[in-house]
Amino acid sequence: MKIQRTLFVIALSFASLSLFGQEPVDQQFKKLSWLKGNWERTNTKPGQTGGESWWGTDPLKLAGKGYTIKG
Repeated sequence: MKIQRTLFVIALSFASLSLFGQEPVDQQFKKLSWLKGNWERTNTKPGQTGGESWWGTDPLKLAGKGYTIKG
């Protein structure tokens, strides 16, 4: 019983420490703004081309489309 209580206290301590060290979600999401725009894929198979387009739909959402063209 004492071991379980000790493990619970340790787990609770780690959980509370991780909450205090996090940035707000909106600040974290702003770091993804570099994705916006058009991108050309560099890892396509021979004879194929491809790309992606990313845009912001609101301050906390990104939408994107990818495509591959054969031939």
